[in-house]
Amino acid sequence: MSFTVDANVLLYAADTGSQVHQQARQAVEEAIEPPQLFYLFWPTAIAFLRISTHPGIFADPLSPGQAVAAIDRLISRDGVISSGEGKRFWRTYRALGDGLIIRGNLVGDAHLVARATAASVPISVKVSVRLDPDPS
Repeated sequence: MSFTVDANVLLYAADTGSQVHQQARQAVEEAIEPPQLFYLFWPTAIAFLRISTHPGIFADPLSPGQAVAAIDRLISRDGVISSGEGKRFWRTYRALGDGLIIRGNLVGDAHLVARATAASVPISVKVSVRLDPDPS
């Protein structure tokens, strides 16, 4: 049998203060036990990284290193398949974090850079200008 979960289940499993922490953790642990296949899609992993490290969302957010380690532990298990981006993506994402603190809203940007880099797509940076009708 095959399973997947959305980011909320992973977040509850990581949040020891959640009322459903034990239930979510047990659900994930059971889903990743062989002979079952567990699919971890990258948008789910990226949402987990973004939300679990965001100090405005979690009362006690994970450090970027803790969040990455949680994904590492999950995808290193037999029967867990990270589908969609390819293996080069995760190595590239991890390499982006060397010397940088990627957390919260920056996770989505890092995801885009890692996808582009893994696919050898050049990145074009444009300056964003805020258009405010009332400049005062």
